[in-house]
Amino acid sequence: MVLFSTVFSGLIAISVFGNNMFAHLSNETDILYSVRSSIGSIGQDVREGKGIELLAGNTELRLIAWNGNQIRYYRYNNQLYREQINTSGTVRIPVAENISSLSFARYGRLLVINISATKEGAHHDLATGFYLRIN
Repeated sequence: MVLFSTVFSGLIAISVFGNNMFAHLSNETDILYSVRSSIGSIGQDVREGKGIELLAGNTELRLIAWNGNQIRYYRYNNQLYREQINTSGTVRIPVAENISSLSFARYGRLLVINISATKEGAHHDLATGFYLRIN
Protein backbone atom coordinates (compact mmCIF):
# COMPACT_ATOMS: atom_id res chain seq x y z
CA MET A 1 0.00 0.00 0.00
CA VAL A 2 2.83 2.40 0.83
CA LEU A 3 4.53 1.59 -2.48
CA PHE A 4 1.29 2.31 -4.38
CA SER A 5 0.88 5.67 -2.57
CA THR A 6 4.45 6.66 -3.35
CA VAL A 7 4.15 5.74 -7.03
CA PHE A 8 0.75 7.44 -7.32
CA SER A 9 2.08 10.63 -5.65
CA GLY A 10 5.04 10.64 -8.02
CA LEU A 11 2.80 10.30 -11.06
CA ILE A 12 0.59 13.15 -9.86
CA ALA A 13 3.66 15.37 -9.30
CA ILE A 14 4.95 14.61 -12.81
CA SER A 15 1.52 15.34 -14.28
CA VAL A 16 1.24 18.69 -12.47
CA PHE A 17 4.78 19.66 -13.51
CA GLY A 18 4.03 18.78 -17.14
CA ASN A 19 0.81 20.79 -17.08
CA ASN A 20 2.60 23.84 -15.64
CA MET A 21 5.36 23.61 -18.25
CA PHE A 22 2.81 23.34 -21.06
CA ALA A 23 0.97 26.45 -19.81
CA HIS A 24 4.22 28.42 -19.48
CA LEU A 25 5.45 27.44 -22.95
CA SER A 26 2.04 28.21 -24.43
CA ASN A 27 2.19 31.72 -22.94
CA GLU A 28 5.74 32.18 -24.27
CA THR A 29 4.61 31.13 -27.74
CA ASP A 30 1.65 33.53 -27.64
CA ILE A 31 3.74 36.56 -26.71
CA LEU A 32 6.53 35.73 -29.18
CA TYR A 33 3.93 35.52 -31.95
CA SER A 34 2.37 38.82 -30.84
CA VAL A 35 5.71 40.64 -30.88
CA ARG A 36 6.90 39.17 -34.17
CA SER A 37 3.62 39.74 -36.01
CA SER A 38 3.51 43.33 -34.73
CA ILE A 39 7.01 44.07 -36.00
CA GLY A 40 6.22 42.41 -39.32
CA SER A 41 3.06 44.42 -39.88
CA ILE A 42 4.61 47.74 -38.87
CA GLY A 43 7.76 47.03 -40.87
CA GLN A 44 5.86 46.28 -44.05
CA ASP A 45 3.90 49.54 -43.83
CA VAL A 46 7.05 51.53 -43.00
CA ARG A 47 8.92 50.11 -45.99
CA GLU A 48 6.00 50.92 -48.30
CA GLY A 49 5.21 54.31 -46.79
CA LYS A 50 5.81 57.77 -48.17
CA GLY A 51 6.00 59.61 -44.84
CA ILE A 52 5.94 58.99 -41.09
CA GLU A 53 5.13 60.96 -37.97
CA LEU A 54 5.55 60.02 -34.32
CA LEU A 55 2.65 61.02 -32.04
CA ALA A 56 1.56 60.88 -28.38
CA GLY A 57 5.02 60.99 -26.84
CA ASN A 58 6.44 58.53 -29.39
CA THR A 59 3.89 55.82 -28.54
CA GLU A 60 1.94 56.14 -31.80
CA LEU A 61 3.08 55.99 -35.40
CA ARG A 62 1.27 57.61 -38.31
CA LEU A 63 2.25 56.75 -41.87
CA ILE A 64 1.25 58.03 -45.26
CA ALA A 65 0.85 54.93 -47.42
CA TRP A 66 1.91 54.67 -51.04
CA ASN A 67 -1.74 55.19 -52.12
CA GLY A 68 -2.23 58.29 -49.93
CA ASN A 69 -4.11 56.55 -47.10
CA GLN A 70 -3.13 57.30 -43.53
CA ILE A 71 -2.14 54.35 -41.36
CA ARG A 72 -1.82 54.66 -37.60
CA TYR A 73 -0.38 52.15 -35.12
CA TYR A 74 -1.14 52.50 -31.43
CA ARG A 75 -1.63 50.44 -28.27
CA TYR A 76 -4.94 50.42 -26.40
CA ASN A 77 -5.99 47.99 -23.65
CA ASN A 78 -2.88 45.84 -24.18
CA GLN A 79 -3.67 45.40 -27.86
CA LEU A 80 -1.85 46.80 -30.85
CA TYR A 81 -4.17 48.34 -33.42
CA ARG A 82 -3.68 49.32 -37.05
CA GLU A 83 -6.06 52.05 -38.13
CA GLN A 84 -6.37 52.90 -41.81
CA ILE A 85 -8.01 56.17 -42.79
CA ASN A 86 -9.05 56.75 -46.40
CA THR A 87 -11.76 58.61 -48.31
CA SER A 88 -14.39 55.94 -47.61
CA GLY A 89 -13.86 55.86 -43.82
CA THR A 90 -11.75 54.40 -41.04
CA VAL A 91 -10.90 50.74 -40.57
CA ARG A 92 -9.51 49.68 -37.19
CA ILE A 93 -7.93 46.21 -37.02
CA PRO A 94 -6.34 44.55 -33.98
CA VAL A 95 -2.85 43.34 -34.91
CA ALA A 96 -1.69 41.67 -31.69
CA GLU A 97 -2.74 41.13 -28.08
CA ASN A 98 -0.83 41.10 -24.78
CA ILE A 99 1.24 44.14 -25.84
CA SER A 100 2.41 45.76 -22.61
CA SER A 101 4.44 48.62 -24.12
CA LEU A 102 5.13 50.18 -27.49
CA SER A 103 7.42 53.06 -28.38
CA PHE A 104 9.05 54.51 -31.45
CA ALA A 105 12.17 56.62 -31.95
CA ARG A 106 13.53 58.23 -35.08
CA TYR A 107 17.21 58.94 -35.67
CA GLY A 108 17.49 60.53 -39.09
CA ARG A 109 16.37 57.84 -41.53
CA LEU A 110 16.36 55.08 -38.87
CA LEU A 111 13.05 54.23 -37.19
CA VAL A 112 13.50 52.17 -34.00
CA ILE A 113 10.57 50.19 -32.60
CA ASN A 114 10.55 48.91 -29.00
CA ILE A 115 7.75 46.49 -28.18
CA SER A 116 7.03 44.33 -25.14
CA ALA A 117 4.46 41.64 -24.53
CA THR A 118 3.40 40.07 -21.24
CA LYS A 119 1.05 37.20 -20.48
CA GLU A 120 0.64 35.51 -17.09
CA GLY A 121 4.24 35.99 -15.99
CA ALA A 122 5.85 35.39 -19.38
CA HIS A 123 7.51 38.51 -20.82
CA HIS A 124 9.36 39.31 -24.04
CA ASP A 125 10.97 42.53 -25.31
CA LEU A 126 12.03 43.22 -28.87
CA ALA A 127 13.75 46.24 -30.37
CA THR A 128 14.33 46.55 -34.08
CA GLY A 129 14.97 49.26 -36.62
CA PHE A 130 14.03 50.06 -40.18
CA TYR A 131 15.79 52.46 -42.49
CA LEU A 132 13.26 54.70 -44.19
CA ARG A 133 13.23 55.35 -47.92
CA ILE A 134 11.82 58.77 -47.15
CA ASN A 135 13.39 61.79 -45.51
